[in-house]
Amino acid sequence: MYNKKIISLLLTAVLAISLFSACGKAKTEDGDAKEVIIGLGADFSPISFYNDDKELDGFEYELLAEIDSRLPEYVFTYKPSDFTNILLSLESGKIDAAAHLFEFNIERDNKYLYGTEGYMHFDLYFISKTGNPINSYEDLTGKKLIVESNAGNAFYVANKWNEEHGKPFEIIFEPTAPILIEDIESGVGAAALASSAQYDGWVREYGADIQLSDGVVNESGTFILFNKQTGAELQAAFDKVLADLKTEGFVTELSLKWFGVDVSVKAK
Repeated sequence: MYNKKIISLLLTAVLAISLFSACGKAKTEDGDAKEVIIGLGADFSPISFYNDDKELDGFEYELLAEIDSRLPEYVFTYKPSDFTNILLSLESGKIDAAAHLFEFNIERDNKYLYGTEGYMHFDLYFISKTGNPINSYEDLTGKKLIVESNAGNAFYVANKWNEEHGKPFEIIFEPTAPILIEDIESGVGAAALASSAQYDGWVREYGADIQLSDGVVNESGTFILFNKQTGAELQAAFDKVLADLKTEGFVTELSLKWFGVDVSVKAK
């Protein structure tokens, strides 16, 4: 009799564990949960990247995973890609939402639906070689500014200022951060535009001999983007969860984990 009771208790415990596990899987197995395809970076440490275990990791990925856990009506599928292709996929409807530290600008706003809740400060500074500071666009006269892509906000704001002021400096492109940093250190280019978080990461990861400008060049934040025609319902769901995550301090904790400083932002 005693053994039967033990066996019964064990079976009850196993059943309880099974039911708990089933609840965790219910979201992906429930046909009522709508699949949402998320475009995000694949090689953008510490924002979104594949770690040593070949799994997605990083600040932005963990934020999306937490949003997913709080939206039982949706199940997220991730489609890692580069910055430009993410935007093209969103525009064509191949993905439903996009996250790659997207900042606000008018041209992008005409094509995509912005979330109204920002989640990261992304104020831009000039990054120049230590001892050769660039603190303003005027300091770049006759020199070269380096950017990684013509799809990013750094190019957008710099090119806009340059065109409005007679193009006093040249904009050149480099495909990766290490090459961009090498150009600054060697004098190929005088400066780049980047956030303080990027600057800290470059110094830490590459030992870069660079410095920040004295002041902010462009104040900005980052937002999740949605399809302009079909994304309103999804945007509203994301915004609500993001607002809760900021109020609860989750975004602050996440930014401290990945950057060592609080990069969370208020609502747009």
